[in-house]
Amino acid sequence: MVEMSNKRKAAALMALLLTVTVLAIGAVSAQRKVETFQPLGFSSQAEAGHWLVTSVAVRETGLQAGDQILLINGEGFGRTEDLGQVLRQRASSELQVVRGETLHAVDFHLPPLEIDFSYLILALIACGYVFIGLYTFTRHKERPALLFYFWCLASTAVYLIAAEPPFDSGMARLAYVVEAVARILLAPLTLHLFSIFPRRDATESRLRRWIPFYYLPAAFLLLLQADLINFDGRLLLRGKLAAAVPILDRLELYHLVLFSLGAAAVLGWRLYRPRAHEPHRQATWVALGMAAGYLPFLFLYLLPRELGTSLPQLLTASAVLPLALVPLTFAYAILRYKLWDIGVVVRDTLSLGVTIAIGAIGFSLANLAVSRIVPEDLPLGRNLLVFASGVMIAGLMIPTRRGVSNSLERVQYRGAYGRRRALTEFGRQIMEESDLERLSIRVADELRASLGITPVAILRLKGRSLVPAHRGHPDSAHREGLLEPFLSADEFPPAFWDAELNSFEAVEFPASTLSTAHKLHAAGYRYGFPLKVRANSLGVVVTGNKDGGVPLSSDDVDLLRGLFNQVALAIENAQLLGQVKRQLDEVSRLQRFTEQIIESSPAGIAVLDNDERIFSANAALGRLLEESPAELAGRRLRDYLPSEPLPKPGEGLREVSLPNQDGSKRYLQLSVAPLPTNEPGGHRVIVVQDVTERVAMENALKEKDRLASLGMLAAGVAHEVT
Repeated sequence: MVEMSNKRKAAALMALLLTVTVLAIGAVSAQRKVETFQPLGFSSQAEAGHWLVTSVAVRETGLQAGDQILLINGEGFGRTEDLGQVLRQRASSELQVVRGETLHAVDFHLPPLEIDFSYLILALIACGYVFIGLYTFTRHKERPALLFYFWCLASTAVYLIAAEPPFDSGMARLAYVVEAVARILLAPLTLHLFSIFPRRDATESRLRRWIPFYYLPAAFLLLLQADLINFDGRLLLRGKLAAAVPILDRLELYHLVLFSLGAAAVLGWRLYRPRAHEPHRQATWVALGMAAGYLPFLFLYLLPRELGTSLPQLLTASAVLPLALVPLTFAYAILRYKLWDIGVVVRDTLSLGVTIAIGAIGFSLANLAVSRIVPEDLPLGRNLLVFASGVMIAGLMIPTRRGVSNSLERVQYRGAYGRRRALTEFGRQIMEESDLERLSIRVADELRASLGITPVAILRLKGRSLVPAHRGHPDSAHREGLLEPFLSADEFPPAFWDAELNSFEAVEFPASTLSTAHKLHAAGYRYGFPLKVRANSLGVVVTGNKDGGVPLSSDDVDLLRGLFNQVALAIENAQLLGQVKRQLDEVSRLQRFTEQIIESSPAGIAVLDNDERIFSANAALGRLLEESPAELAGRRLRDYLPSEPLPKPGEGLREVSLPNQDGSKRYLQLSVAPLPTNEPGGHRVIVVQDVTERVAMENALKEKDRLASLGMLAAGVAHEVT
């Protein structure tokens, strides 16, 4: 997998820090909000040495407006400054109150709980927002994913943080600042996101030029909020808080409505403007998610609150639930091919939650058993047993989660679970396949039967071209002539070959020439899995979606990646086997050629071992020695040639004579050369040539020379005599 660049690592670290910060502030704010679920029934303010009751909403509290609370359960103002926190600790408290000029003892009883279920649901959904945004950002490297993360983070802060002035602590002030910044930036972030997503093309440059101006109204509102929070409105609002705060709230409302309408207009323009199929589908999902999420929230939650109308709590709580659809549809539209990853995330979350629950229950039971069995006067033994049980339970967590995850996966995929698992065994089987054509057909058939993926093709690298491994083109894209026999591999960047998975995009606007990726998309392929063994690129497996156009999930990608790694090894083995076969064929050809040369030689040739035994001999030597080459094998050469010892390599030629059956002699010429070989024994090559005719001619010449000399001598003697 390609390592993240330093820039992306810094962005990921910043996103993580922002997530932790917002969630930490949100957790504190949520805790303070939950405390308000238990109302006190009255309002008060701290004064010198006591609390002054300013108003009473519930008469059953026993308090009256103007009461001065001196003691709470015997503790005075100096010991407990947070009145609400102290009173909420008990269902009833004893108060010492000065009413008028008289000291009274009041039995205070807490009113019934008023749980805001809508806020609780919003808080849970807010956590889902930020985690979906973070997940999308980590899985997608392009700009919309980062902007979507910031949009999710702002939505999380708005839904989770509940803080209003006046502020009783620095944390409350910080929470209000974070919520105000998120609330004001959420509107331009939404319009910005719709301006660049779904996918941009060259005709939208005018819209993108206005993006910096989206944030100018938000910057002005943030300045007003900063003046209000830090300087009580003295700088920009001239200290007129009573009149300025409602105006500021109205400006924020107008800002939100205006930008929301703008975002809806841009989305509608993208939805109905003629575009490619993929961007149109993305815009459709975003529109459906926003309509399903925001319309119930707007009409059943926000408008009744603004109009002061009270609806049943169950209805308002149910109106909040559809908000969870908004980030899910956004995430799908951005990731495009990750729709069913939501099921994977849910499964992983459930498996983790069940595992933690099992671990917590197991540890609690172990702790209970230790407390029951081990006496209290042995604290060290108790602690050791509890620690040992905790370590044992922690060791069992990994196999437990694996088992829970497998069970949930079996439920998720139901009948297809067995076929998916069978792909692992299929991967081991294809390792033995040496024929690339059969390999391609088997892989395509198995993926079509197991996962419903079609089309599927294996394109192997041949030089700088991508060539189908099966010459008959088993998939429909090749059969119907939608792809050329040869595709250029040079158009893919180096990152393509280093990635685990690549997706093929549709062309955004008409072009005279299409790239390889666009041609593959037009032929029905949506994914490319590079095939690499170590640093050697072998080709790419291209696949379409599953039946019904369903994109691949992370589970599918992981399963296919493991299978295609084995396919890459099988292809490499097949190529290596082909190379070995070609080399063996070449060696065999050369061996036959050499044997033909040796056999066609008129000279006798034999290979001798260190004991001068004949290892092999050609037919010419058999004819010279009047034996067949097979009969000569294993026999000593001295049994046939009277040459003892044989000449050493490099000594030159040696002649020997052999008697024939008729009493005549044959003359043979011997030469010996070393034979380089790995075989032990010092093999040598002996070459035997029949030089009988040459020797006879030489002897005849010598006889003629002798007779000529004798004639000349006789002539000279006769001359002298005469």
